[in-house]
Amino acid sequence: MKVKNYLILWAIALPFSLIAQENDNTDLRVIPSVDAPKAKRFEIGFNTTPLIKQVFNLSGNNLPQSPYDFSVRYYFRNNTMAYRFGTGIRYHEEKDVDILSGGATGSETKFKEELYAFRNGVEWIKPINKRLKTHLGADFIYTYRNNGSSNSFNDLSDKTTLIGGGPVLGLSFELSKSFSLYTETSIYVAQAKTVNDRKQRPASKTTSEGTTKTLTSILPTTLYLTFRF
Repeated sequence: MKVKNYLILWAIALPFSLIAQENDNTDLRVIPSVDAPKAKRFEIGFNTTPLIKQVFNLSGNNLPQSPYDFSVRYYFRNNTMAYRFGTGIRYHEEKDVDILSGGATGSETKFKEELYAFRNGVEWIKPINKRLKTHLGADFIYTYRNNGSSNSFNDLSDKTTLIGGGPVLGLSFELSKSFSLYTETSIYVAQAKTVNDRKQRPASKTTSEGTTKTLTSILPTTLYLTFRF
């Protein structure tokens, strides 16, 4: 319980401590030129939403989150534009064993979930005030998802591949010259290819495939902590 309280205090105090380290005479509305000797061109970001949900006990919040857990930016044109890249990898396996009458164990079912998501694009940065900035960009996306199960009777697998792209709108708040908080929303138009495999033991197997166009949106419910260097 003490560790949890310390984490909560740290999460609350961190933004204010970083802001306090800033020089009061620094006007962040003027974006420094990347041609300067000490210009910071690269930025990496990490999805902090899972940590926030754990610290503040928000496990019941089922709002959708961005699949991209890690992001990279490279700034150019006097920090008014940036190349952006993001990726997210999820892999989860679990087992479920049936309990028969009398306490005996029955059949075992294995479940597997896979997700591999990538995005790549470019964005334009426009300051609102000395700390807030808007990010308007466009991405190309690739996503692969596989949900499957297996037991002594059958094997099931549902695979989906998304390829597409679309506009992105983001908002960042500078905590210091190096640290920022960032969130974004996006709408992607993608082509989705699905492959459904059904295998019944010992020898029966069916496969169905389909291709459709889909509209995928990501709400601004994911918060990134970014570090610039």
